[in-house]
Amino acid sequence: MARLNWYDLYRAPIPETALLVSDVQGDARYKTTTINGEERKYKRGYTQSEYTPWVSGMKHDKEVILGDYISDYMNRADVREAMHIPDYVPTWQMCSDTIDYHLQDEGSVCIYDVL
Repeated sequence: MARLNWYDLYRAPIPETALLVSDVQGDARYKTTTINGEERKYKRGYTQSEYTPWVSGMKHDKEVILGDYISDYMNRADVREAMHIPDYVPTWQMCSDTIDYHLQDEGSVCIYDVL
């Protein structure tokens, strides 16, 4: 269950070499990139419980960090330049810790009959 990617169930299970939350504590979860001579910090990937904080009971010691490689790629200087991302734009993260996500039951009601 710890290696199951809830957001891509058709792919193979997450490999044993994947980054675990228990492997990176505190600042080790963050990396830096240099944009126009300025060093900026970004969060590497997200866990399933960070994606869906309203789902209780998901967090455990062997929780996998998904997309850490995407965060690293999207924050590379050459990638930002190729995508014409201005220097004033913040570093890229998979989700925002500053937005208060919440469960919206009424947004899904119409799909229940279809399912």
